[in-house]
Amino acid sequence: VKKLRKSGAMVGEMVLPLGDEVIGYYALSRMVEPQGWLCLAPVAIRPDWQRKNHGKRMMGQLVAWAGEAGQPVVVLGQPEFYERAGFVRAEAGQLKSPYPVENTLLAAVNGTPEATLVYPKAFDGA
Repeated sequence: VKKLRKSGAMVGEMVLPLGDEVIGYYALSRMVEPQGWLCLAPVAIRPDWQRKNHGKRMMGQLVAWAGEAGQPVVVLGQPEFYERAGFVRAEAGQLKSPYPVENTLLAAVNGTPEATLVYPKAFDGA
């Protein structure tokens, strides 16, 4: 997160507060390629608050925003979790990525794009 902030790749962060504590967090950063796309990482829910649908709600709100804004978002993670929140894995099938495409999901992307994913440098060696 510090590398993303320092590099200027970070475009937004969301926290889920509960009283004086933060129980959830995610960050959005600019992809190098395709231009105009965002990547979602990291995503975290405090362990004692997991499995209570907080993460699913946060991701669902993000997917809804991405759709309304026409803002493509890519995430690398557990397909079952992200699909329940509205991300789509099938549309990522033609992508080339330095990470496993089978764990790559998209929001607000129409069709099956053929593109090479280039993530922000802050993810190199992360």
